[in-house]
Amino acid sequence: RNWLLINTTMAGKVPLEKLHYKAVDASQIEPLLRGMKGGSVQAKLDGASTLIQLMKDGAEAISYRTSKVTDKPIVHTERMFGHKPYQQVPKKLQGSILRGEMYGERKGKPVPIQELNALLNSSIARSLEIQKAKDIQLKTLLFDIEQRGQERIDKSKVPYSDRLKMVEELIPSLPHPELFSMPEEAKTPDEALALWAQIMAGKHPMTEEGVVIHPELGTPLKAKVLPEADVYATGIFPGIGKARDAGGFTYATKPGGPTVGKVGTGLSQALRAELGAD
Repeated sequence: RNWLLINTTMAGKVPLEKLHYKAVDASQIEPLLRGMKGGSVQAKLDGASTLIQLMKDGAEAISYRTSKVTDKPIVHTERMFGHKPYQQVPKKLQGSILRGEMYGERKGKPVPIQELNALLNSSIARSLEIQKAKDIQLKTLLFDIEQRGQERIDKSKVPYSDRLKMVEELIPSLPHPELFSMPEEAKTPDEALALWAQIMAGKHPMTEEGVVIHPELGTPLKAKVLPEADVYATGIFPGIGKARDAGGFTYATKPGGPTVGKVGTGLSQALRAELGAD
């Protein structure tokens, strides 16, 4: 008959920003990989950038974005775990912050980005309902660390290979560690070229996006199979959940040209509302 309710909503803004990689044209990637010395080349997932923070009794999965409505962080913890997970975290690791890429997995393969966005933009109850109905499990690929316990990691001094070891050591302290994974790595020119060729051929099981190159020290690089380009909107298409008014837009490659594709990711709620109003 007696209840104790504890508000665990995060009040402050996320102290970190999304990583911005230096883009490399796909035509230049092979010479770059042939000359690589050290570092790590990884398959680039088409997911949602996420921070995982270890608390005293569990972990939070947090978006870099801030809610336009509440001006508070967007928390995906319950969407990913299905509940509020509790697991005692060693005191020396409390406060650790990991960088990751959240994705939806169905039958061992990632779901299209439009489905992932629908899960992350829906209410918690609706998201869990969709996940169950479509047999989707949200997971997170962890690829870097910002803070170990209360110690901030200086990326200008700590090599990437050492940072990945820290990430791997932290995974057992996360609730439901089976929902987290380490990145597939290519560490030699031959391995990197083989990974790039596999992705270029559309034969990689996790992505058709491209690769990310993490040097031991310095800014990561990214290369996409399909180059980025300016496009011209030709219409909108409906989505589901909060994005039902405008799931995204179709586009042409030149003014007045034929529709050749569509975009349903990377759009803020405000932009979706503006598209829907038009």
